[in-house]
Amino acid sequence: MNKLLAIYLLLGLALANLQAQTASIATWKNNATGCYNFIHDDYGDSGVDGIWKYADTIASNRGITFTFGVITAKCEESRNHNGYSNAYEYAKEVMMAQHGHEIMNHSHTHECAVGRANWPEVGGFSEPCNVAVGWGEDINAAGFNTQLVTSTNSIFNNTGHYPRYFIFPYDRHTNAANDKLKELGYIGSRTGFTSQANSSDGSGNPAFYRNGYENHDEADFYPDVDGFFRTAVIVKAPKINGENIANELDYWAQFAIDNQVWVNREMHNVGTTGWGRIGVSDYRSHLDFIEKKIASNELWVGTISEILTYQIQKLNYTPSATYIGLSNSIDVNWNTPSFDVSGYLSPLAIKSPITLNVDVAQLGTLVNLSVTQNGQIKEFTLDGTTLSANVFPHEGKVSVSSFTEPCLTVCIDSELTAQSKSLLEGGDLLLSVLASGEGDLVYNWFFNGESISNLGSALVINNVTTANAGDYHVVISNGTFDKISETIAITVSAQAPYGGNRHLIPGKIENWKYDEGGA
Repeated sequence: MNKLLAIYLLLGLALANLQAQTASIATWKNNATGCYNFIHDDYGDSGVDGIWKYADTIASNRGITFTFGVITAKCEESRNHNGYSNAYEYAKEVMMAQHGHEIMNHSHTHECAVGRANWPEVGGFSEPCNVAVGWGEDINAAGFNTQLVTSTNSIFNNTGHYPRYFIFPYDRHTNAANDKLKELGYIGSRTGFTSQANSSDGSGNPAFYRNGYENHDEADFYPDVDGFFRTAVIVKAPKINGENIANELDYWAQFAIDNQVWVNREMHNVGTTGWGRIGVSDYRSHLDFIEKKIASNELWVGTISEILTYQIQKLNYTPSATYIGLSNSIDVNWNTPSFDVSGYLSPLAIKSPITLNVDVAQLGTLVNLSVTQNGQIKEFTLDGTTLSANVFPHEGKVSVSSFTEPCLTVCIDSELTAQSKSLLEGGDLLLSVLASGEGDLVYNWFFNGESISNLGSALVINNVTTANAGDYHVVISNGTFDKISETIAITVSAQAPYGGNRHLIPGKIENWKYDEGGA
């Protein structure tokens, strides 16, 4: 019975020290309520020069990033852009490098992928796709390669950035074109109207999440089996009691918040000309609104690749947290997804970590916390007992520790705060450490990486010689945690006493008996 009782007690102790905890991935990054993105189409065309003249700066001044779709043939043309020789150069050096906006592909010449659209004339603009066959309907046609491959290479060769998202001109697409984009390494397209009544057209493609225009994507929107997203888009917001365009723009950003969804807003020029133009004052007013919603954490505004990479991780990973009583810490592990998320993210230059939320109430005092992943310290926020950190799940386990142990509140005193110290041979060396906190501390001193014994909180060497020169550091432990001090390098210079003989203390030394040389 005694042995059985002991087994039960040990089992109970183990269970007490390993307890399941609550952990989850936030719906949107940083626990924002909704998600919003805006895209400026047709960059490179002179009719949308307001993108680089106004939109770029207005957004950057508010710390907001957007995505812009380029017509690659237009971007290759020599045309002054504020001192830069073409649209590509300005985009690369200013919009991307300095302001963090993301470039995407809007085809090479902005021709229709699908013909015979039968659109009526709207707003003075005639039918744009009145051709028998669009380039996307014949994979063997030269236009198919031009609009997809040539355009992709143009962006990469001129900016050094490989595009990952495609905007079909006039939002007309085919499954064949999307399949080619996947082959080229794209992770999504803004997919509006289809060439068929639905996307299951007998081509062998499975049904897609997105079949045509919708105003937003639900929080759980998903890609196809290859991880390719076909996303919704807002082209033009509805009039609201005759209010101005700025309020129309604000409407859909607020819609994202109220419904906790992603709204992908299509824009074009900022200025007085062009289809779907937005006035400078209206644009500035809208971004003021967005800036406030970001500050209140009601909106996460990211670029396309940031949003889609967040989503692919959110859909494929589930965190599992365990409290470990012996170390008063929480370990968060991840499932092994069936989809190769790590391989998906690896080639992407622009991507977003997910926001991990962990209930840390079990840790007790929450004054001194640390979050690490693969030995790297991660920044975090704390809201009550919920800790939030931005991490990539494929990079491994996340550990949350409570640093209430004394050796984790060590103060390094006097000499050990320096990086080096020079001594003369025959002097004394004193290195001391002050540690605050509870518990019994053990001080282990090292010299040039070799342990020199347990000497307590102070290391004292009398009458040092050149053999005592080297690197010293101390490891302070309470049996559970360790704290390693900064290393201090000690140099020792040999020096003989005046006349070759040392004077004894106490004793009498004449003032003329000092070392030779120097002041």
